[in-house]
Amino acid sequence: MRVGRVVLTTCDAFEVFPPPLFSYLKWLVPLPLSAQIMGGAMLAFPALRRLSIAFGRLAKRPIDDALTTQWLRPLFRDPAIRRDLQKFVRGVSPDVTQAVGRELANVKKPFLLVWTPEDRLFPMSLCDRLAKTLPDARVVTVPDAYTFVQEDQPEALARAIRGCFADAPHKCDGGPPHDFRHL
Repeated sequence: MRVGRVVLTTCDAFEVFPPPLFSYLKWLVPLPLSAQIMGGAMLAFPALRRLSIAFGRLAKRPIDDALTTQWLRPLFRDPAIRRDLQKFVRGVSPDVTQAVGRELANVKKPFLLVWTPEDRLFPMSLCDRLAKTLPDARVVTVPDAYTFVQEDQPEALARAIRGCFADAPHKCDGGPPHDFRHL
């Protein structure tokens, strides 16, 4: 994969993978039928989606039920998606993000870190560590949002992305894109 520039929004990094609030998924999701039961329960009872252990802590305001239905319906209906989710959850470990973190200093591409200071799952200190680790990082904070900044503040996210790369095109051109396949 060839990458010329990277935008990261508030996300897992270093030892935070997953955030503690979601660590229960590591034990629950691999159980037979658990993903289908969880998905089915959230489809049947949309209020469950707004719990902090579901989507409730990811967005500052409730996410549209039609959108979360689109996210959940395939999980409930498709055994291949449930299998992929279980495989992913079994592999979730801070060892993965810490290994990537050790490689980030070698990535000579511009990074835009769009962070939400009010998010308690991924604190600003995590963003600060990423910014110090990356050789070419710019930080933009978006207030009044949590992890899913694209849901809470989509216009602000779009402005941040346009603004970063529009005012520094020279940083995004030249040099071979970094190959992330080995990470």
